[in-house]
Amino acid sequence: MICFAFLIHRQTGSILPRLTENEPECSAKGLYVKSTNMKPILILFLSILFSQGYTQERSYSVSGRVNVFSRTGDVYVFLATDSTFHQPFSGIDTLVFPVNRNKSSVEYSFENVQPGRYALSCFQDRNGNGTFDHFLIFPLEPWAFTYFTEVRYPPKFEEISFMVADDYRINMKMGR
Repeated sequence: MICFAFLIHRQTGSILPRLTENEPECSAKGLYVKSTNMKPILILFLSILFSQGYTQERSYSVSGRVNVFSRTGDVYVFLATDSTFHQPFSGIDTLVFPVNRNKSSVEYSFENVQPGRYALSCFQDRNGNGTFDHFLIFPLEPWAFTYFTEVRYPPKFEEISFMVADDYRINMKMGR
């Protein structure tokens, strides 16, 4: 006699289908179906097995507020990974917000962010050329990074990065 049991993994909560010929073991572990025809059980077993392989990993949002330095010029906010951070003021995603006399801050939100290590950077494009202006390594426009301790410009990714494993909110204040 063949029975089909569903076992639930304690840490992940995944359903683990299992075929066994030991009916008492099957009864003790969970739901079982006695069958002499294996085709329906095999189809059910394979559909459960493959459906778990295609489950989508949860994504999160990274959001917050940027206090602007002046009341003119677009604000650029960048979400960066370690591999994209080395190109200053760039990233895997970019948001641009116009600023006018009535705004002292902008709210940003990056959606569908996969779990991992990220950093945020932003600058205010006061002259409207779409790039972060600097002289050698000295910034000429207002800028900010995510940082939790005192850092120097330009910072290292390790100094300003954070781990996304849930929705994350962080505020930044631009300076010069």
